[in-house]
Formats: sequence, structure tokens, C-alpha cells
Amino acid sequence: MSAFDITVKQNPSMNLKYRILIVVLIACLVPALITPPLYSQEDFLPALVKDISDRAYEPAVIKLLDGAKEFINARKKLAEKEK
Repeated sequence: MSAFDITVKQNPSMNLKYRILIVVLIACLVPALITPPLYSQEDFLPALVKDISDRAYEPAVIKLLDGAKEFINARKKLAEKEK
């Protein structure tokens, strides 16, 4: 007779606790063991990223800064008129 048998006979609710523990462990481990093969590296495509190292973004940034400058100047003129 093992210690486990004695514990279960003394406390019947322990049997339920062990069953719940086993079910929870199986529910957690099965997806963890199944999903890695499903997501192998062969299934992924390389990212499609535009190369901006040639400063192709520079004109757009200048346009945004100019627009911000015009907006700030317009807000200053409105604030002066309100005074």
C-alpha cells in the first residue's frame, strides 16, 4: 500500500482534486505541444518593407513640417486678434 492510497482513502475529496489537477495539466500541455509544429518557419512569408534608406521620406517630412509651421503661425494670428 502506497502513501497515495492512504491519502485518498482518508480524504475522498483529494481524489477529485487530483483528477482536476490532471485535467488542467492536460488542457494546458496538449495545446503547448501541438501548436509549435503547426507554426513552422516554412509557413511564414518575409516581411514586405519599403527601403527608406535613400531618404525617400525626406520630402514628406519637409511638407509636414511646413504645414505645421503654417498652422502655428495661423493660430498665433488668431490669438493676437482675440486680444
